[in-house]
Amino acid sequence: MWRDTARDVTFLGLDAWALAPFVIVPFTGWAWWMIGIAFAIAVIFALMRVAGLSVVGTARRVRSWIAGVERPATPPSKQRFFA
Repeated sequence: MWRDTARDVTFLGLDAWALAPFVIVPFTGWAWWMIGIAFAIAVIFALMRVAGLSVVGTARRVRSWIAGVERPATPPSKQRFFA
């Protein structure tokens, strides 16, 4: 049983992160456009899951994509050229 603690939490085949917008909708109001946005976010998260990425892993990829290859705040002595 303890060996399964590294698995992602899923409910009805969806990652728990994908269902988070549906938890937020009741607190913001039951507007149809809010339910639509929550459904769209759930579909995006489900597609990420099918692609083999977790939400945290995708956030890391997007963050590194935005930051780019060059790290101007890193001194030349600390830069890694082949990593």
